[in-house]
Amino acid sequence: MDGNLFRPDFQTADPDLAAYKEYLGSDRSDPAMEYDYFSFQGESNELIIRFAYSSDEKNNAQKLFLSMITSIRETHASEDFKAGVFLTYDESMLDETQKTVLQCALASMDAIIAKDAKAFSKSLESQELAEALSFLIDEGKSYRFEKLDSISELDENKYNVSVFYKALSKEGFLFHSGYMFTVRKNKAGEWNVANID
Repeated sequence: MDGNLFRPDFQTADPDLAAYKEYLGSDRSDPAMEYDYFSFQGESNELIIRFAYSSDEKNNAQKLFLSMITSIRETHASEDFKAGVFLTYDESMLDETQKTVLQCALASMDAIIAKDAKAFSKSLESQELAEALSFLIDEGKSYRFEKLDSISELDENKYNVSVFYKALSKEGFLFHSGYMFTVRKNKAGEWNVANID
């Protein structure tokens, strides 16, 4: 999802989205990607929001994006928003593996907050993953990680850490959403973040 101040040429209309008064139109000219456009009127300007997804991921992604758009708010960054990691949890309720897994996820969160590409890469299991997720460092958003939702075991070598966050765009819009940090142990016994979704 990204914002732009230009108004694209909307070539088609998606009947499933026509009920949304903010819906502006769609672009289906790219065989690999589909684009839907919405308007958002803030206090001081209009934002054009583009949803982009492949045909395969459209059904799930569209539902997620429509949910996210309802939480967009314009705010004043210097007055209302403080970036950082503010998770609260009872450490006594975590076993040693869960503590280790959580620390791995926290290392990634700290690097995202600091926009520290080197530390971010170190927290992940490969350089290729760091490059794929580099938008978390480069996209211009500020993050505030607020709530630890769960730490769930997928198997003895893989866990998911679910957190909720607020993100402030450089245009001054506030988003509420969540990330899932998948943490995995490698053959050397080291734990690292294997994905952020």
